[in-house]
Amino acid sequence: MRRIARKEIFTWSLLFIYLMCLMPAYSADAECEVASKAAILMDVNTGRVLWEQNADLQRAPASTTKMLTAIVAIEEGNVNDKVRVSKRASEEAGSSLWLQEGEVLKLQELLYGMMLKSGNDAAMAIAEHIGGSVEQFAEMMNNKAAEIGTKNSHFANPNGLPNDNHYSSAYDLAAIARYGLRNSLFSEIVKTRTKVIPDPFHEWDRKVYNTNRLLGKVEGIDGVKTGYTDAAGHCLVASATRNNHQLVAVVLGSANMWEDSQRLLNYGFDRFEFLPLGEKEAFKESLPVKGGVDARVRLSLTDDLILPVKIEEKDKVAYELELPAILNAPVLKGTKVGEAKVYLDGELILQKDIIADHDVEKKSFFKSIFGAFRSFLAMALEKII
Repeated sequence: MRRIARKEIFTWSLLFIYLMCLMPAYSADAECEVASKAAILMDVNTGRVLWEQNADLQRAPASTTKMLTAIVAIEEGNVNDKVRVSKRASEEAGSSLWLQEGEVLKLQELLYGMMLKSGNDAAMAIAEHIGGSVEQFAEMMNNKAAEIGTKNSHFANPNGLPNDNHYSSAYDLAAIARYGLRNSLFSEIVKTRTKVIPDPFHEWDRKVYNTNRLLGKVEGIDGVKTGYTDAAGHCLVASATRNNHQLVAVVLGSANMWEDSQRLLNYGFDRFEFLPLGEKEAFKESLPVKGGVDARVRLSLTDDLILPVKIEEKDKVAYELELPAILNAPVLKGTKVGEAKVYLDGELILQKDIIADHDVEKKSFFKSIFGAFRSFLAMALEKII
C-alpha cells in the first residue's frame, strides 16, 4: 500500500478547504425540509402560508388542543372566577397540575397551569366551569374553531387525550394560534416561562415551568404550545417575533420538533421580506360626505398591510383601494366603507377593511338653510367689495 506523504496530505487538505469555500452554505433560498408528518409556517399578521407540508392532513393534535381551550375560556369566562375542581377533573390522566377534588383556584391560575405545565386536570376543570360539562364545552370549542376558519378539525375534549373524534391539522392549529396570539392575555400566558400557582392543600405553592424549551433560547420565541401522545407523536406550535413581525410554525408527528420548528421559523425570517403596503397609523385617505356636517370623513385601515414576500415576488405585487366616490350622511365611526386589496401575480392574497375614522352627522334642515344663506351672503359681500 502506498504511503501518503505529509506534504500530499497538506495539499489535499488545502484543495478540500478551497472546494468547501466554493460550495454555497445553507441558504434560506433552498426549500425547507422538516422531519414531520405534517407542518406549516404562517404569517400571523396576514395569515399567508409561507411553507407547508401535508398541512390539511387530519392528525391527533395532543395538547396543542389546549390553545383552543384557552381561547374559549378567556372569551367566555372571567379570569377572576373561582373554579372548584371536581372529582372527574382531579382524576384526569396524563400530565397534571396535581389538582385535588374540592380545590378552588382562579380561572387565570388554571389557564397558566394548563398552558405551561400542560395540566390535563386543569383543562378539565376549566371546561366544566365554562361549559357546565366537558361535552358542552367541546361543542363551544367546535363552534369557535369554525368561527376562526378551521377546515379539518373536530374537538371532543379540552386537553387532547386520544379520541377517535378528536383531530385537527397543521393549518387549523396555525389558524387557531394566530387567532389566540392577537389576544393580549393569551399572548402573555404562552410566552411565560415560569409561574407560581397557589396550592391550598399544602404549605408550599406550585411552581410550574413552560414545556416549550425554545423560550429564552431561540431569538424571538414567544409561544405557543407543546403536545405529545403515542397517537400524535411529538407536536409543537411555536411562534417568534423578530423586527416586529411574527410567524407561527406547526409541526405534527415530528422526529425532532425543536429543530424542525427552528428551521421553519428561520426559513421564514431569512427567506421573506415584509413589504409595507399600508400602515394603519399612516393611512391618510378621506372621502367626501353628501349632506354631512363635515364635508369629508377621514378613513383608516383595520390593520397594517404588511405582506411577507420572497425577493423574486416583489415585482408581482399590486395594491389597490376599493372605495366609493362619495358617502351619504350620516356616517358612523367604524363603518366599513371599502377594502384595501393586495394581489400577488394577479391572485388576491390579502385584504383589509377600510372604515370611517369618525362620526359625520347629517345636516339638519335648519343647518342646511343656514349654510345656504351663509354661502349666499358671502357671495353677495364679495360682489360688493
